[in-house]
Amino acid sequence: MTAFARDAGLDPGTMPLEIRKLEQDLGGELLVPGGVKRPLRLTRLGKKVAAAAARVPASSVISPHRATNKRVSPRPSCDDPRA
Repeated sequence: MTAFARDAGLDPGTMPLEIRKLEQDLGGELLVPGGVKRPLRLTRLGKKVAAAAARVPASSVISPHRATNKRVSPRPSCDDPRA
């Protein structure tokens, strides 16, 4: 989940909270916990939500940064004097 959050530009620390809020809003669990060597799995409701989300055009998705009006600065490179 941490790698997914980072790839999506989200804070990995808030992912469990956001998932719980979504589960409360939808009235059911979305994920089945994995074990030591087993990944998380989607519940039946989770699969329905994932299928519905896959049908949403990417151009209509609002990034979390735009939704909160946060300005996101690119990370300076090693060659950047601001680093």
